[in-house]
Formats: sequence, C-alpha cells, structure tokens
Amino acid sequence: MPSRFLSDHTVNNSAIDFEEIYTLLSQHQRQHHSLTLPLDNPTLHRIIDILTANGIEALAQHRWEEMIQHVEKDVAVSAATPEKGEDGISPEGNDWLQLQRGPYRLYQEQTHEEKQETESSSKEEEPEKPIVWEKKPNPLNAVRYNRLRNLRNAGVVMNKWEERLLELKQFQSEKGHCDVPMDYPGGLGIWCATQRVSYRFDKATVPQSRIDALDAMGFTWQSQKRKDAWSKYFDELVEYIKEHGTSHVSIYDENYTQLGSWVKRQRAEYKKYQLRGRTNSQMTKERIDKLESIGFQWRLKAEKLTWNDRFEALKEYKKTHGHCRPPQNENPELNTWSRYQRLNYQYFIEGKPSRLNQEKVDKLLSIGINEPAASGRDEEEKDINEESIPAPEKSSFV
Repeated sequence: MPSRFLSDHTVNNSAIDFEEIYTLLSQHQRQHHSLTLPLDNPTLHRIIDILTANGIEALAQHRWEEMIQHVEKDVAVSAATPEKGEDGISPEGNDWLQLQRGPYRLYQEQTHEEKQETESSSKEEEPEKPIVWEKKPNPLNAVRYNRLRNLRNAGVVMNKWEERLLELKQFQSEKGHCDVPMDYPGGLGIWCATQRVSYRFDKATVPQSRIDALDAMGFTWQSQKRKDAWSKYFDELVEYIKEHGTSHVSIYDENYTQLGSWVKRQRAEYKKYQLRGRTNSQMTKERIDKLESIGFQWRLKAEKLTWNDRFEALKEYKKTHGHCRPPQNENPELNTWSRYQRLNYQYFIEGKPSRLNQEKVDKLLSIGINEPAASGRDEEEKDINEESIPAPEKSSFV
C-alpha cells in the first residue's frame, strides 16, 4: 500500500515529485538510521525503480564528478582568495567535502586501507585486493576513494584526526616538541592525551598508519612530565637498594614515605598489567625491564614483613604522633597490626592463650602500647575481638 507521503500519481507513473520522495526517505532514515531498504516495503523499492528509470544514477554520477573537479581546481590554486574557505576551497566545495568525509572513513574501515598503506610501503609485491564489507552500503568505490585520497595527500582534511595531526605539526614547528600541555587552547593537549591512552591500553585498535605518522614526528607516547616523575623515583630506588640492599621500601619510614608509596604503586600496576584486557594499567614492558634490571621484587615474601618490622614502624609512628593508635583511614595496615597487638596483650595479662611472649610484651610496653586511647578513639576500639580484625600476613603478627 502506498505511503501517505507518496501520491498514487508518483507511484503509478514515471513522474517524479522530489519533495514527496525526499520526505519519505528522510522519515525512513530517521526511524532506521539507514537508507538500506527492506525487502518487505514495495513502496520504497518502487521509488528506487522510478529514480532509476529517470536516470538518477547518471545524474548523481555527473554531480559527483562535477564537484570533485571543482574541489580539485580550487586545491590547485595556491593562493586562497578572501571569499573562499579554508585551504582555498569554496564554501560550496567545503559543504560537499563534508558530505564525503563519512563515506571516506567508512571505506577505510571496510577495506582496512590504512593498514594496507603501511604494509605496501614495506613490500614490493602488490597488496591483496581489499575485502569490502556489504553490511554498510557505501557510495564510494575504489576510483572515487582514490580521488578523495589524492585531495588528502594535497593537504585537504578528510577527517578530524588528520586535522588534529596538522595542528600538532604546527605546534611542533613553533615549539620544537610534541609535548602539548593539557590546558592548551583548542583541546590539542587533550587530543594528545587521548592518543597516549589509546596506545597504552588498547593499542590493537589504533591504526598502524596513525602510529607511524605520530612516530615520524617524534611523538612521545608518554608525556614528558610523567616520564620525568617516574624516572626520578626510579633513580631514588636505585640509591635506596645500594644503601639498604632491598627494594622493599616501607611506607611507614618517614624518610622514604613518598618512595615507599611509589614502590607500592608499581607493584599494584604490575598486577593490573598481568590482567591486560580486563583492567587498565600504567605499567609498561619497558618499565618492567628497568625495574627487574635492579632486582626489584614484584611480590613481597612474608618473611620480609616480620613482627619486628611492624614494631619499628609503630615505634616511629609513636615518636611523631605521641601515641600508638594510628587511624584506620590514614594508616590501615599499621592500625590493624597495633589493634591486634593490644588484643593479644590483653589475653597475655589475663593468662589466656596469646601470640605474644614476654620479650614482645616488654617491647610493646616500652612504647606505651597499653596507654589509654586518646579522645575519640575509645569508641573505635571498644568492641575489639580477634574475629573483627582483618589479619595481615601471619609472619607480621607473631
């Protein structure tokens, strides 16, 4: 049954009412986000038959050829006149190019053109014929695509990524580097950060031609600020290992608090790195190799976290803060350990089974482990029992 947007005269005859046809096709596109026509809609197919009978394909081909020649002529003119848009192309030409950019990008995806361009540059033999997917109809064929690609090679921007690349080249020519600040006007710094994130976490989806284009400019896949910070702590760790003979840096040592936090973060990022595909990580193969070259321990052995290690950490805490009750939200590990010692101290003096011996009790008393809680801490610990305390590694308890 003909659509209410299409008159019987239009359907039954070869006459074309473009307004009716345009309205009907626009409605279909809005509803289905595509102009692919379903087989069960004879009205829409009748429209195609009418357009074909009236030579619409030849008309469309003629119009496309007319516009590509128009743009090619504009591009050939070296000096842009004031009444023309960017790159010396007239406003009409720019409007037409804007319509071509979507099919151009789609063609690249369908034929894996970007990957083939990279491979063909390193191989003498002719690349295999591209396989075009048929799920997404594309008005571009190989001939049209090559015409548009020639425009791109002449400096015409065919997609936003290329436009940003030109901005980065301009920045590099002015500054001498590609390390664009995040707050750089126009969003170029954010775009650079996005490229680094994609490369680091999902490199397989980044076209090789884009990687090559950025590499050719000397683009750093990690911002210089981050590289400098990481290198700074790495150098500090090297010196620490030389002095102490271990890569286990305690976060409770006031002289190495920041380095200890950095070391702990490297181990956490390494665990994420091992789960690639399921979680993001800032760890890289290069960093792993550097850390392993200095004997870095990715996993701490239980014997490294002895009771005496914990005691010395609590002793240092007491010197700084005047009490032995580190808050849970500030120092959860030491908080848990100190609470467990007070619990076992209470068992010891009551004659109940305790993990403490006299020597350890004496050490704990020497730093005031049994001193009353400061104001506001009694409520936190009034219901302590062994089950309520999350146990750290056994060797640090006993």
